[in-house]
Amino acid sequence: MINKIEIYHKTGKKLFQKVFNEKNSFDVFEESIITAIIRKTEKTDSKLAYLIIGNIKIVFKVEGEIAAVVFSDIDDIENVLEDYASRIIKRYRRRYGDNERGVPEDEKEGFSEILTRLITSPTLSLKVIMIGEPNTGKTSIFKILNREEPSKVYIPSNDANGNTLTDITSEAVVNLWDLPGREEHRWLWERYASGCDIILIVTDSTTPNLLATMESWGSFKKHVSETTMVVGLANMQDRKDALDAGVVGNILGFKTYPIKSRSLADRDEILKVFKEICETYILQGLEKVSGETATYLEENQLLESIISIKNGLERFIPPNHPILISVNAWISRIKSKNEITGEELKELNKAIKQWTVKLEELMKS
Repeated sequence: MINKIEIYHKTGKKLFQKVFNEKNSFDVFEESIITAIIRKTEKTDSKLAYLIIGNIKIVFKVEGEIAAVVFSDIDDIENVLEDYASRIIKRYRRRYGDNERGVPEDEKEGFSEILTRLITSPTLSLKVIMIGEPNTGKTSIFKILNREEPSKVYIPSNDANGNTLTDITSEAVVNLWDLPGREEHRWLWERYASGCDIILIVTDSTTPNLLATMESWGSFKKHVSETTMVVGLANMQDRKDALDAGVVGNILGFKTYPIKSRSLADRDEILKVFKEICETYILQGLEKVSGETATYLEENQLLESIISIKNGLERFIPPNHPILISVNAWISRIKSKNEITGEELKELNKAIKQWTVKLEELMKS
C-alpha cells in the first residue's frame, strides 16, 4: 500500500505532502537528499527511478517542473506506483501549474481529499455512448477500438453494440456503446443516455451531415443529464470535403476532436483521443469535489458507476440473477447510508471488479 506522497518542484522546494500510514511513511530522508535524487532522475534516460530501504520502496517520477515521490510497501509493483505518481502529478499541475508556490493553505484539505480518493477509491467505471447520423463511422471506431478491422462496405446498425475496454486509460474501465443512427432506432439513444458519463457525437465532417447532426442533437439533448460530458468526433478527416475539426466544433458548440477510422492502423490515434476525453472527464469530476463535503459526492459517483454497470448487465441476464441482486443490494445500501466506511469501500471495490469482469464476459459471448 502507499504510505506517503510528497510533491516537489524540481528546484527542490517541497510543494505538498500527504501521509496515509505514519508507521511506514519513512521520514528519515532529508529533503536535500530527495531533491538530489529528483535532479538525477530528471537527467537520466531511465523511465523509472526507485529505491528500497528496509521494507519501504520509494518511487521518484518527474514530469515537467513537478516531481512526485511515492513511499510504499516493498512488495508493491514499481510500474503501478509509477502510474500513481504520474496521476498525482497530473492532478497537481491541473490545479497549480508548474510554479513553486505550492498548495495554498486554504486548499490543502481539498487537495488532500483528491489524492486520498485517487489512492483508496475503486477504479472508476465510465459509461460512454457514441451517437450520430447513419454512415458516419461509429461502428468503424467501435471495431477498431476492439482490435477488429472495420468493414469496407457500409452495413447499417440495427442494435446497440457494447464492450468493456480496459486499455483506454488506467484511470477507469470504459463501457463503450455504439448506437445505431437511423431514426427508427433512436429510441435507443434515450435509453442509453440514462446514467451516461460521456456522449460522443460522431460526424463525417461534411456540411450536410453537420446540419443533420445539429437537428437530431437539438431534439435529443433534452434527455441528457447536466453532469454528462458531450464531445464531438470529426471523423473521416481524410475526406477531400472534410471540414477542419475546429470548424466542426464551432458549429456543434462543443469541443471536437479530429479522427479517421479507415483501418486498424488508425487505432493508436483513436486511442489517444479517447484517453484524453475520458481523463478530462475524470479530472473535471475531481475538481468539482474539491472544496465541498466529499461524502455525498463520492457516494453519488459510486452510484453512477454501479448503475452504469447495472444497465449493461441487464441486457444479458434476468433481474433475479445473483449478480443483479448483489448490484441492487449495494445501490440500496449506499442510498440508505450517510457515509460509506473504508471497509465497505474495500468490499465494494472487489464487487465492482467482479461485476465488470462478468459484464466483459457477457459482452464477448
